[in-house]
Amino acid sequence: MNKTEIIGELLNHGALPERMGICEDFWPETIQYAWPEQDFGKETDPTEYYDLDIVDLNEYWRGWRFALGSFHGQFKVLREDETTWTYIDQWGATVRRFKKHGGPPEHIAFGLDSPEAWKKTYREPLLDLDTTRFPDLEDLKRRFKKHREAGFYTMYNNTFVFENMRYSMGDIIMLEAMIEEPEWIKDFCQVFTDFTIKHVEYLFREVGIPDAYTVYDDMAYTNAAFCSPTMYRELITPYQKQLVNFLKDHGVAVILHTDGLITHHFDCFIEAGFDCVQPMEAKTGMDLIELGKAYGDRIAFMGNIDIRALETNDPAKIEAEVLPKLKRIREARIPYIFHSDHSISTSVKIESYEHALKLFRENCFYA
Repeated sequence: MNKTEIIGELLNHGALPERMGICEDFWPETIQYAWPEQDFGKETDPTEYYDLDIVDLNEYWRGWRFALGSFHGQFKVLREDETTWTYIDQWGATVRRFKKHGGPPEHIAFGLDSPEAWKKTYREPLLDLDTTRFPDLEDLKRRFKKHREAGFYTMYNNTFVFENMRYSMGDIIMLEAMIEEPEWIKDFCQVFTDFTIKHVEYLFREVGIPDAYTVYDDMAYTNAAFCSPTMYRELITPYQKQLVNFLKDHGVAVILHTDGLITHHFDCFIEAGFDCVQPMEAKTGMDLIELGKAYGDRIAFMGNIDIRALETNDPAKIEAEVLPKLKRIREARIPYIFHSDHSISTSVKIESYEHALKLFRENCFYA
């Protein structure tokens, strides 16, 4: 079976293919700084180099090729020193980010802090098609054609309503609004859903229809989700379902990316129609095996390889993380795509990642 057939079968919730799938995300700093110091070329595409199954045509590590989640405002640097930037980002938030240390930025302030600010400043520009969201369609077309012809399973991705709220409002404003201003939240979600569908239609028309689309909607932290399944069903699921239905009408599989402990929300994810959930953070207590046994006939899984094991750069500890999980996944017949439970950070040495790949390729067959 080729890559497209294998991933297609895994996301189809039917008979399992001959082997598990493989995909990975990389911190930009890993590809741009850490690995080049270990003789990995800065322009090397790790998906191609390591012959992974899924190619992300909107790669995070390249700095995004299109952006449908932000307000697309004017990026403005406020301060800069040797190690950090402080700037107003495209969500209207003031943030500080380390230059060579990956991970989420530190949020300092938010421009979208009330329903009034939403109506006055942010809502109106989202009502129309904005083709400037796609700064280099020709390059995107070239990559789409190249990777399709090379046999990769192709994927687009972007943030969606929950993630967009967190970026633009911050957790406190967002969570208070979900309780006290639910109509504002519903309007925000509907406007962004319509906006996303309108722009994805344009992307499909101008570039091509991919095999899958990943929806980035981080809705949990280490100990729990940010809201209950009941609130999630009321305020988030209807809009995820609209996007999923649109994508599936075009024959596109849909993957949900959500960090944190999300064990109690799987019924919501299945109700929305997602085909796969990633990255299944092991460090938060996500039990892939138990969830796979409970839901594996309705949804696939990607991730759960504890990044902390890879970051030790100790072959024995990497083996202790990877081998037992692959064995249990195989025994339980769980539809699975090999991936870290985070992304490959600057702390992971090339030889450690390659060791994990070797272990996977030797133990990835279901038979």
